[in-house]
Order: sequence, then C-alpha cells, then structure tokens
Amino acid sequence: MRLQFPEGFLLGVSSASAQIEGGEVGSNWNDWYHQGRIKDGSDPAVADDHWNRWREDCALMAGLHLPVARLGVEWARIMPERGQVDESAVAHYRAELEYLRQLGIRPLLTIHHFSNPMWFERMGAFSKRENLDDFLSFAKLCADRFGDLVSDWITINEPNVYATNGVHYVLAKENDTFENIGRKFRLSPRNLRKFNDLKDKKAQPVPGEAVYIERKRKRWEGNSRHHICRQGETAYSVGQSYAIRTRSIEKLNKLRKDEELAAGREIRIK
Repeated sequence: MRLQFPEGFLLGVSSASAQIEGGEVGSNWNDWYHQGRIKDGSDPAVADDHWNRWREDCALMAGLHLPVARLGVEWARIMPERGQVDESAVAHYRAELEYLRQLGIRPLLTIHHFSNPMWFERMGAFSKRENLDDFLSFAKLCADRFGDLVSDWITINEPNVYATNGVHYVLAKENDTFENIGRKFRLSPRNLRKFNDLKDKKAQPVPGEAVYIERKRKRWEGNSRHHICRQGETAYSVGQSYAIRTRSIEKLNKLRKDEELAAGREIRIK
C-alpha cells in the first residue's frame, strides 16, 4: 500500500541542541547531569557529538531525501554570559544552516527547546517576568543572525509542555491515560500520579487539565504571594494551577485535607 501525503505536507527529521550536540556548555542540562539526576548516568556532554560531526550528519539527512530538517540552537553556546554573544557559535550555526540549504534541505529553526544557560537559571529563568527581556534579546538575535537562512521558526518547543512555576507539564487529551503519557516521557504511571498528588492507583487524567511530568514545587516562584479562590476550589486544585504540592498549600494555609475553599478567600502560595 502506498501512503499519500496531502499537498504541501512536509516530512522531515527533528532534533534539539541538548539532545545531539554534546559539550559542556553551561546549560541546565549539564547542571542536571552533574547533580546526579540522570538515572542511567547518560551525559549530555557526550550526546551524539553533532557539534563536531554536523557535516556528516547533514549528509546522512540528505541521503534520506527528506525536504526539511528541524534543528535547535543552544542559547548557552550563543550567549555564555548575560549580554555576551559568542560570535564563533553564531558562525558555526550559520555554516550548518548554509550547508543544509546547499543540500536542498529546508531548515526549520527552534529558538528554545527546554534548554537554558545557567546564568538565566540562577536568575529564576521564566518564573520571573522581569527575565523575559533576556529571552526576547536572544530571540531577536537569532532572527537577526539567521533570518536570511531560515523561513520557518518555532519560538518555544511544545509550549504546553514547558512550564508552570518552572515545572514541566502536558495538557491531557481525550482518552489520555497515565500509562500512555508515561510511555511518551519514560515515566511510570505511579510516578505521574505521585507528581500530581493523586493517591488513587486507578486515577486517570481529566481531558484539558495539566499533568505534571516532574515533581511540583513547595511554593510559587513568581512575584504573587496570594491566590483568590473561586467557587469549589481546594488545596489540590490550587496546587495544580500553580505547580505547587497539595501538602504545601495545606501547610501554608493551615487547611484540613480536602477542605473546600470559599469563593473570594485569599490563600498563600509562597
């Protein structure tokens, strides 16, 4: 049977800088490894060594006869310190983009694929509104330096996955289960229920609601200190809105377990 794609459909390959480039670049993923957080000891500084073997890899892409390659740029390489641009990294990415075009491959560029420079992490990353200008400066730099070589862009990879309170999540779809979400992110259903403060072993996600794929925080990292309750809210639902553990909301506000919160009540989130 021959598979027929609709006209204009673009079939290609996809990668992210942290997944393939390798190198100690001062990113949050390098830091995550050094904290001992990767169970099997895999080191992002090794990865696929694409940073050094990019010509070989691009030639392999061309051998697949696919028209598009999605790739990312590593913020920590291009801006190793706040306000500092490494022109050699910019030149490296330009050379790769030019080579892809020479091979007849259309580059689709991702500006941010879950990877931050550690200087940005130490500032609180995206949990603080005042830090957004740093990301906007990086995005503008990418547009200015690569715009003549790239016509298709992704600003933030899977923004629905990225973060609330610095915690990654997905929005549950119809017929989603903790089992199939877990397979996608290599997490057990047990851990997903734990991350989402669910003790019922048979509980399943509700379509349209957040499913956190890592442990929630103990308090809100943003500027607000309080949440104004809506009718029917509980410590659990507030915690899910802010990526804060249910028990932390209860302790901060001296709440009983499963206590329903009156509409208009002000409760602490930090």
